[in-house]
Amino acid sequence: MTKKHEPNTRFPGFKPQYKRDFFTYPTELEGWWHELTGAEQKVLTFVLRQTLGYQKTSDFISLSQFVRGIGSKNKGAGVSRAQVPRALKSLEAKGYFTLQHRKFRTTEICLVLEKGAEPSESLIGTPPAEIERLIELFRDIAGHQTDGFKTSKRQIKAMEVLVKHYGSKMVEQAIQLARATSGQTYAPTITSPVELEQKWPSLMVYARKSKAKQTRIEL
Repeated sequence: MTKKHEPNTRFPGFKPQYKRDFFTYPTELEGWWHELTGAEQKVLTFVLRQTLGYQKTSDFISLSQFVRGIGSKNKGAGVSRAQVPRALKSLEAKGYFTLQHRKFRTTEICLVLEKGAEPSESLIGTPPAEIERLIELFRDIAGHQTDGFKTSKRQIKAMEVLVKHYGSKMVEQAIQLARATSGQTYAPTITSPVELEQKWPSLMVYARKSKAKQTRIEL
């Protein structure tokens, strides 16, 4: 039986060349690693992946995402649920980011920028073309109603919130999941960006239960 502190698999190795298969990591942090604990380093790197990695300066990240990861490839930061709050609080005190707590909402983590600095245009919001592309993915679910979504302020706002919270890639996967599970027993009915925002937790719960059930069948 594999012990908890032992890796389940061996890292396959780095690629000899990289094109776009990486995310921005600030080189100025090289002079600050010695100030961080192991848990803080892991948590900070996870935050940078979810912010700068998606051309953002803030993101909504839950404790469970730090522990369990996001999606199929992201396995989390490799820290326990008890370590995350301590590391976040310490990193905030050290000036790396601020924590925006809201009642009944996931905490928003905002990177602290240099004094006088403003986010570049590439880090402000989501390009309208990307929002429109994601809304277009609803065409197989909502048909001609999709054209109306593209001009509806409510639908556009819902998509912008989803992208800011989860990132374009994960939102796209969620839309594909909603399309694949449409009509299935106990699956939430999602036919618009607004419904996806409202029923996101239900869709994720359904996905986890379906995956667990499939695993038991395969075993």
